[in-house]
Amino acid sequence: KTILEGNKLKLVEKEFFRHKKNVFRVQDAGGAPLILKTGVDDMQVALLRAARSLEHELCFRVPHIITSGDRWIVMEEIQGKFLYEFYESDADWCVKISKEIADDYQRVIAKVMEKQSLGDLLAEGEAWVFSRLNLWSRPIVKIGLVEFSLVQQIAQGFENIIAQKGEEFFGWSHGNIIGDHIIIRDGVPYLLDLEAVPRPGRGYYDFLRSLDFMILTSQNEE
Repeated sequence: KTILEGNKLKLVEKEFFRHKKNVFRVQDAGGAPLILKTGVDDMQVALLRAARSLEHELCFRVPHIITSGDRWIVMEEIQGKFLYEFYESDADWCVKISKEIADDYQRVIAKVMEKQSLGDLLAEGEAWVFSRLNLWSRPIVKIGLVEFSLVQQIAQGFENIIAQKGEEFFGWSHGNIIGDHIIIRDGVPYLLDLEAVPRPGRGYYDFLRSLDFMILTSQNEE
């Protein structure tokens, strides 16, 4: 309420994007459609600004920041079609553009890293890998699709390769370069929800994540 009143914004809709409670559709005094996001850290702002500064070198764009404050930003609302809406009609193009965005996002990460540290890549990456393995394997084991011994074998494999490669096994990623985080406007992709999170691999995690989302959500079996 304080943010809305202080910036002469009108609330239009809440929890419209993945039911997130911190993303709102708003309008300014002139009726222009905008997005208000709360709970924002400095890293997200730095990534948005880095992407804007590299815009002429990237295959994608990001929303323009209208104004920002303590843990909140107001951005332009990008209106177009989500990438997942093209899965059935042009799957090859969706794969191609996802790969290009994942590759170019690494340039945004590198730009931010010129000025600041993103965190302890090895410790945070290792913690993420084993927490996700534990979380995601539990229901699969519970219903009998795999034996727990296989999960143990996978965990041992991760332990071995992390021991060999250390920090080099990980890289900073967006984490969700997927079909509902990419909007196509006039043929130009716009990437939403910029983040820098530790994941296995040096850049390829984002591309594999895009394929994961595509395979799981597409109705086209082929």
